[in-house]
Amino acid sequence: MSRAAKKSWWDDQTLWGCFAAVAGLAVVYGIERGIDRFIGRDSGLDYLYLLPVWVAVSIGGRKAGWFAAAVCAVTVAGLHDRGPFAEPRHLAAVAVNLIALTLVASLFDTFGRTLARARTAAVTDPLTGIANRRSGFAVGRAMVRSANVSGGRVAVVTMDCDNFKRINDERGHSAGDEALKAVAKALAQSVRASDKVFRLGGDEFVMVLADAGQLEAEVCLGRVRSKLEKSSATLGYEVMVSSGSAVASRDGATFDELLDKADARLYRQRRLTRDFPLGTEGEAAASS
Repeated sequence: MSRAAKKSWWDDQTLWGCFAAVAGLAVVYGIERGIDRFIGRDSGLDYLYLLPVWVAVSIGGRKAGWFAAAVCAVTVAGLHDRGPFAEPRHLAAVAVNLIALTLVASLFDTFGRTLARARTAAVTDPLTGIANRRSGFAVGRAMVRSANVSGGRVAVVTMDCDNFKRINDERGHSAGDEALKAVAKALAQSVRASDKVFRLGGDEFVMVLADAGQLEAEVCLGRVRSKLEKSSATLGYEVMVSSGSAVASRDGATFDELLDKADARLYRQRRLTRDFPLGTEGEAAASS
């Protein structure tokens, strides 16, 4: 059975949107009727019935908004024409209100989706789909501050794609883009929900690991490299990363300090790898 088939009514946002529409309608109706009785005439506050429509769309989406539009259209028409429902005049009023409120519900939904996409775009790297630098720095700094207050640990791991320029030069920029996407996917699949991964810029990426030290960072890097091996076999060319890590508060008290320390270790590893590309001499130098 699929996950969608197991979804219960309790998790159905459309249904909750319809419930909210009914509740909002009852509140608005009570307010309007109370004002009408107080002033002794029709207050003309029919535009308040846009509120239940907006609430329904916000919670349950377009379908819930259409439901709210239908209920509000009948209610508004009934307030102004208390004759039999089947009369042409009454039906025409319901139809006009229904069309208008349905259009408003659709506009609310379109605006909400556009706003959600804009918010997502503001914190997402457009190429790889993971968080961008701005979002990553904000979350990383918050995670380190929280760890400093609680006495917890945070590991910051920086990495960049090995031989990225050669991939671009020999295989084209589309291959370079695919390599970056492969790294981002490997990172996203190797961390927990409490961790943060983001693209720092170019071929540089960062992992911020909550409640983690050096050992946990190395284990996570092992998962990343294992996934990159599989991606390399699929792509037809090798995608590897070099990395450096730093742990709060051993290596720094702020996220920026940890990032600088991890970067310095990454470049040191790169320099040692370049100077000692093969053999035990290079391994010994890298571990010193």
